[in-house]
This record gives sequence, structure tokens and C-alpha cells, in this order.
Amino acid sequence: MIDNLLIVNKSTSKSIRMDMDKADFLLFEGGIDLGSVETKHNTFSYTSQIGEYITGTILGKRNISISGWIIGKSEQEIFSKKDTLSKTINPFNDLRIQFEEYGIDCRAETNVSFSKSYNENNDRMCKFLIKLLCPFPLFNKNSDISYTLVEEKGAFRMPWVLTDKTILSWVKASTLTDVVNEGPIPVGVRIVLTAKGVVNNPTIILVETQEKAKLNMVMTDGETIEISSQKERYVTRTIDGITENYLDCLDYDSTWLQLKSGENRIAIKTYDDSGIEDSSVNNLEVNIYYNPCLFNLKEE
Repeated sequence: MIDNLLIVNKSTSKSIRMDMDKADFLLFEGGIDLGSVETKHNTFSYTSQIGEYITGTILGKRNISISGWIIGKSEQEIFSKKDTLSKTINPFNDLRIQFEEYGIDCRAETNVSFSKSYNENNDRMCKFLIKLLCPFPLFNKNSDISYTLVEEKGAFRMPWVLTDKTILSWVKASTLTDVVNEGPIPVGVRIVLTAKGVVNNPTIILVETQEKAKLNMVMTDGETIEISSQKERYVTRTIDGITENYLDCLDYDSTWLQLKSGENRIAIKTYDDSGIEDSSVNNLEVNIYYNPCLFNLKEE
């Protein structure tokens, strides 16, 4: 059972906490309905066939409702809390409902509804109802999980004595890592490449399927490339503080990489202009971000 949540207005950064114990906005058992995911299976059948083939599945929206009580010591306090709730749950603003480490993005379907009965709406308490629409119907973590493939590590320590073998920094040699998608469905990734020198045609590869995201370009020191296959798909380049669209540099054989449920092995490689793998990968720092998605919360 869910006994607490946080509603965040992403436009204003204002938030409201609700729980079943001591919050200004009290939840009660059965007051939260997380709904279900609308699902449509596309099917096909031929003449005289018994049954049908499922050719694809589409996930639709989710509807959520939250009902609870505003508690106060005076009519003015009740009015003030009603006003706070109404301003936060604004149908024009994007909201995020957080349940511990997971949450879901949504918008209010209507303004907040308050009870019309005096027994449920007076100078000491007021019952409210919030109806929400979630166009992306899955729960995901409140912050992305990150993995680093290639990273420069500082090795400078005090006290310091200069010798002909003094190591000031080193580059982690591994260009292969395992990324575990904890959710039950494939999800996109956001890949951030940062050059620490010249980098030739960097390529991210899903080892099991050999799918790849390859850039046909030479990166220079301080340049950052970001590739996203999450809800928004894009390729951008940032240098000297200026960010621009760089989709044209993505090789035509590339795919928008998706992490399958479970373990995914990812490699980073670089190639010279003749297509031969080279060592310029050592000048590259790679960070991968993803967010697992769930149909149901464990608290349900």
C-alpha cells in the first residue's frame, strides 16, 4: 500500500507532500488509484485461419486519481491550503508524482475538486480529489542511472616529488561495460561523449546485437557530443559553450539504441578514416544514462 507521495509542479518547482500520518494533506487507505495502462494489440488473420496473429502492441495512457483530506485549525488555514493545492495542481503545468525512488509524469485533467458536503468541507477539514492524465504510462526512477565507460583519473597527490616516472593522471583502459536494465521493458539511453584530445569516428556498440551508434566525425579537445534515444531523440554537439544540432554526423547504419530488460554489454570503439580500429578511444570519456521503467510499483 502506498502511504506517502510528493507532487512536484515542474513549471514552478513548487511541491506538496501527502502521507497517511502528519502531512497538511492527508491520504487515506484506498484514496490512491494508480489506474492501469491502456494496451492495444494489432492483429492479423488470413482466410480460414483459427485465431489471429499479434503483429504489434501499443501502450496508451494511464489515468490516476488521488483523494485525501486537508486538515487545519481554522477556516483561514483551510482556505490557505486549498489555495496552495489549487495553484500546484494546474492543468497548464507538467507535474511529477514521486513515490519514493520512482515517479510518473502527468498533467491534471481538471482543477482540484473539493467536496460539496459540509461534513467533508468545513473550517477544520476538506476532502479533495485530483484527477491526472499520464501520456507516458510507465513509472521511472526520479534520476537516471549512469555508467562510465572511459574515464580519466587524476593521480596527483601531496606531498609531491617530481621524478622521470611521475604519473599525473591515467586513463581507465576498459572500453567495455555491462549495463543492467532493471525494468521489464526496453528503454532508450543518453550517451555523452567528451573528448580529451583528438577522437576519430567514435562508435557505441551493443555487443549482443551488434547494433551501433556511430559518428562520422573527428572530435577535438573539449568537444562534447550527446546522443539520446530516450523520449526525445537527438544528437547535439557542444564546444566553447555553444550547443547545436549534429544529427547529420550520425552514420546511416546507426540505430537509436535501446537497452533490453536485464544485462546489456556495451563497447566503445574508434576508427580511422580507412575503417581500422585505432587507439584514439583513450582520449574519450563516455557516460551512459538510462532510466528503467515499471508497469507497477512494489508498494501497490
